[in-house]
Amino acid sequence: MIDQLIEFSIILNYIRNFVNIYHLNGKIFYKLYAKHILNVLNIYEIGDINYGEVQDWAELIECKDYIDIPLNNEIITDILFILSTPEIIYPLTIERSKELQKLLAGVQL
Repeated sequence: MIDQLIEFSIILNYIRNFVNIYHLNGKIFYKLYAKHILNVLNIYEIGDINYGEVQDWAELIECKDYIDIPLNNEIITDILFILSTPEIIYPLTIERSKELQKLLAGVQL
């Protein structure tokens, strides 16, 4: 089910309940790559999801023990933080989404 979260192929409310009640014992089960963030940003840009859904997705992914970011990639970590905390950084816009995608362009997909 976590793989469906990473791929953004499941309803977020359903996965949120699962993540909240299921204890994963700190084992890493899934890897998050730049391609996953790019996928979510693309879905946002075409209008299939709104920024609140992007934020919810990022909050469910960020800093989870069971999701590994390969090579501890700081760009991916920073972008997840940006997406999950619009009140601290700034809200996502189409223009900002394109800027974040450019930052991810050089990251291992």
